[in-house]
Amino acid sequence: MERMNTILIGHNLQSNAIGRLLCMADIAAQVGEVRVGAFGNLPLWRGAAQFQHPVLPLSTEWRSQLDTWIGETLDDSHVVLWISKGLRPLDEVAHYVSKHYPHVSVILDIDDDDIGLAHSFANATLINRIKLNPLRRGSSRSIERSISSISQVADAYTFSTNSLRCELYPHLSPFKVIPHARPPRVTISDEKEPIVRSFGFFGTIRPHKGGDMLLSFMRANKNWTMVTFQGCGLGQPRDTDSNWREIPPNTPLMEAYGCVEVSLLPMDLSDRASRVQLPAKLIDAMRAGKPILASPTPAISEIGQDAVIFLSETGNDVELVDAMETARKSSVNARALELFDQSLSTPRVAEKFSALVRSVIGS
Repeated sequence: MERMNTILIGHNLQSNAIGRLLCMADIAAQVGEVRVGAFGNLPLWRGAAQFQHPVLPLSTEWRSQLDTWIGETLDDSHVVLWISKGLRPLDEVAHYVSKHYPHVSVILDIDDDDIGLAHSFANATLINRIKLNPLRRGSSRSIERSISSISQVADAYTFSTNSLRCELYPHLSPFKVIPHARPPRVTISDEKEPIVRSFGFFGTIRPHKGGDMLLSFMRANKNWTMVTFQGCGLGQPRDTDSNWREIPPNTPLMEAYGCVEVSLLPMDLSDRASRVQLPAKLIDAMRAGKPILASPTPAISEIGQDAVIFLSETGNDVELVDAMETARKSSVNARALELFDQSLSTPRVAEKFSALVRSVIGS
């Protein structure tokens, strides 16, 4: 197949969804040139500093910007429009490109239960219900309509896990499972010793990601240190939170994981969206070879397999302490490293993306 040019578009510059968009850009860059754009106003989501690709703000003149990008592609290359999540106005983007550039392959990526997340947020309080009324683009109804609209012109789909596809979108095809991916592992020559009895959660923490559990464990076990990025979503540390260490959000991920002995990834098992959400932190921890304790959701089980120590659904604090003590004694998670090298590095995942595009071109 000729070399590809991939245009990747996201819905919000300030959202942590930019992380998935830039992960997709890393994957697409393995097989061709990439251009990345997103709607909304600056500043860009802070976590974007962990990635190499610039994100161009898309304005009300986005049609002209797309015309320019598509016009700059090489004559002998195949052009792909890869849309992240599908929230409005990405439905308009998909239909515009499909109508004016029928040679461009339109692929929709879905990595979360955004409809379920919006529904849970709106039902939490009356104020939230007003904020996400059905007329707002982030409402569950708006997201559902936008994804349905994109599916009318999409040539193919990508999903972060098969668990998500099977539970929410079994009717969408052709597809490939494109999990979060990271660059191949590198050896760090000056790696420092981790903090004794420490656990990390490096990313944005939302209500369904077990933030309450992280805080309660940290505050009840002062001999364990919790390490997070600054502004991670857990609020400000209390004066008594002497065992909570915050590090700058632009700290390289491998350096961040080098600070801790264990990666702790709790999810709210009562939340519908938690079952199918694949935390990017799982892949980061696997790349770093850290012992991982995580909730037994279908998505985490699918990707983490036997490299993860699963938290008991009815476990108490004593059981969690015992599990973390056991985990920290194994300084390297060899199985996690093996799985990462086999199926989660960007070159490996890019093979799946390339195969999907080839199947679309040949159909």
